Amino acid sequence: METSNNDQLFSDRLQMNDLRQQQQQQQQQQQQQQQQQQQQQQHQQQQQQQQISQGRSQPHSQLQSPLQLNVNPI
Repeated sequence: METSNNDQLFSDRLQMNDLRQQQQQQQQQQQQQQQQQQQQQQHQQQQQQQQISQGRSQPHSQLQSPLQLNVNPI
């Protein structure tokens, strides 16, 4: 009886450890995903800033083309 009790306790502990490890892994994965999303957002912001600075340096060529596209279908 004693040995089976000890075995049961041991296997319970193992299961608890497994659960803890799984939770830690999930948390790490979530953190990595959040970091990736932040990096993507930063990249998009950089692209937008580049477009804005280009638009200032050549306002006419960039502004006229979308307007013409809008007018033509009608």
